[in-house]
Amino acid sequence: MKFIYFGNVEYSNKDNLKKIIININNNYKNKIVIYGGNYYSINNEKNEKNEEPKFLSNNLDIIKLFDENLKKKIIFGNYDLLNNINSTKSLTEQINFYKKTNHNFDIINDVKYIKINKTLIIMFDSNMFNINNPSQVFISDTSYKLLFDNYLKENKNKTIKDLIDYQFNSILNIIKKNNNINNIIFITHLPLFKTNSKIELNFYEWINDFYIYINRYKLYWLCSDSNQYEKGLIIIKKNNIELLKITQYIVPNIFAKEKKDINQQYSYLTNITVKSEYTDITNELSIYYNIKDIKLNGIGYLLYDDNFLNGDFNFIDINKININKININKNNLDKEKIEKIEKSEESDPYKIKYLKYKNKLIKLREIKNKYKK
Repeated sequence: MKFIYFGNVEYSNKDNLKKIIININNNYKNKIVIYGGNYYSINNEKNEKNEEPKFLSNNLDIIKLFDENLKKKIIFGNYDLLNNINSTKSLTEQINFYKKTNHNFDIINDVKYIKINKTLIIMFDSNMFNINNPSQVFISDTSYKLLFDNYLKENKNKTIKDLIDYQFNSILNIIKKNNNINNIIFITHLPLFKTNSKIELNFYEWINDFYIYINRYKLYWLCSDSNQYEKGLIIIKKNNIELLKITQYIVPNIFAKEKKDINQQYSYLTNITVKSEYTDITNELSIYYNIKDIKLNGIGYLLYDDNFLNGDFNFIDINKININKININKNNLDKEKIEKIEKSEESDPYKIKYLKYKNKLIKLREIKNKYKK
């Protein structure tokens, strides 16, 4: 089983997004693509007038370049949901597009999961963790009324805190129901540990109560909300006893810019106090975070392949891809777009020669197999 994940989608650099989509189309037929977070205007972060985020509908033709047979899962980001949280115009436009477009789009508007072989992929929303006083904020007063409309039909007058609890209960039930697995991959928008921001307690409080249900598995956390690719190991301890190990991948925004002032520290330790939801007992958790890999100015996607015994992740950096040497799917791109992409890259004569010999070898194998029959 293979699936692809990449982080924040920002349309100011259309060429990078095109390169990602073309590469995925031509290398991973009928696979799962999970992408999302912040389909917004580049000027949105510095929006002094506090205007609503703009979903750039004139760029939807880029998303339509995705092969129809790819199964695409859409995860929204904090800019989509939390900027002007009472306003829903931009989010409505996005949801309507994905529902009306017959391109295999699936919006993550609830806790959803995929089980393939021995791997369980759980997708959920973490942006709501950032809402202040969630027990006092009604879902119906926020943009979440659009995303969790099915939940609201049966749960009127519920708060964001109720929604957070609902998600965690759903995650636990999914894990209990699918216990014949080796790996659990959590996919959401916010990092579990981010070096330059505060710890969000919600998931750690859940871990404090329910870690026993997941500590037998190999755990991964895939997220975005960053301008650089980062792989790290999170170790969670209580009373100096290890509870969990989680490998975290932060996949860069596709408009990632070089960070010259990067902190070169690679090991972190944070102590937090969490309170059990059921016993009211407080515990001290120690969170160790060791960064294993950082890529500055990385633009690309994460590929998971469970052909290996325990599964394996690889970051595919499109900065290192010579896009015009990839077989472009002409059903998805018109002639003008193809020529534009081809002109944007330099030729690689060695790669051309390699591909010619590779094609000859494939044809010879086909002839051989034909005569065998």
